[in-house]
Amino acid sequence: MECKHLHLTKVANMNPKTYRCDECHDLFDVTLGAVAMPRPVMGISHAILFALALFSGCSGNFVYAQATATFHYHGQAVLPDPHETPGMPDLALTKEKLCDPAFRTGTVRNVPRSEKVKACLAYGVTTECPGKGYELDHLISIELGGSNDIKNLWPQPIDAGGVIGFHTKDVVENRAHRAVCAGEVELWDAQESIARDWYAFGLKHGWITPKK
Repeated sequence: MECKHLHLTKVANMNPKTYRCDECHDLFDVTLGAVAMPRPVMGISHAILFALALFSGCSGNFVYAQATATFHYHGQAVLPDPHETPGMPDLALTKEKLCDPAFRTGTVRNVPRSEKVKACLAYGVTTECPGKGYELDHLISIELGGSNDIKNLWPQPIDAGGVIGFHTKDVVENRAHRAVCAGEVELWDAQESIARDWYAFGLKHGWITPKK
């Protein structure tokens, strides 16, 4: 069985750091408020490993990875780490293909669950990712020719109090796609701009209004 969400529930009457995976029921020890490890490997240094349950099945083949990215911000808008997630275009997605009325992003979108979890863990996000709290976002959206490469994927939070997130970015993506197809913005410019600072890109063209 695959653990589709990294949701860990506190186990009563056990070690205060013991949690159970909500889906597969395997036990994990959690330390430092963020480090999750299956109990058989607790000898590994807790301080240098972060999140770590990237696995094909709950009872097998755990792979460990260190958190390597931090969120950046433009005001309240959340941006990805430019080193971890610089954005990556798919050169096969030309303007002609993207602007064809028959084009559908679903025919291109192909990100396996393991890759989604890997992207979430790179930012230290271990709950609701992907899920209610976070969208696994293509920094350069597919409708703007973005690829499924891990360098183009990051966990973007939902819009909430004090947070400008993926709902607002969706507006920028949709308006940018229309502008590219109308000849108002060059495709390469849209790709570079949304990868550099998607919020500034939307503000520059008046597609969104600043939020305080």
